Amino acid sequence: MQETWAAMEAAQASGKVQHIGVCNVTTAGLRDICSYCSTRPEVLQVERHVYLAQPQLRRYCADEDIAVVGFSPLGS
Repeated sequence: MQETWAAMEAAQASGKVQHIGVCNVTTAGLRDICSYCSTRPEVLQVERHVYLAQPQLRRYCADEDIAVVGFSPLGS
């Protein structure tokens, strides 16, 4: 993950992308990224619905100023 995140930061620094974030990462994964990144994730996309509210993950993101985008699969 560290190598991938560094490549994403390089893409942002070069102007190829404006914002970088992650998808389907746990609280532990976010803590890991934040421990070595120079640019913090701006957004986390994660499955979120009535049966999977993920309050701990949302609380961590709120504390770290990381936006949460929720999705819910249409199938079972």
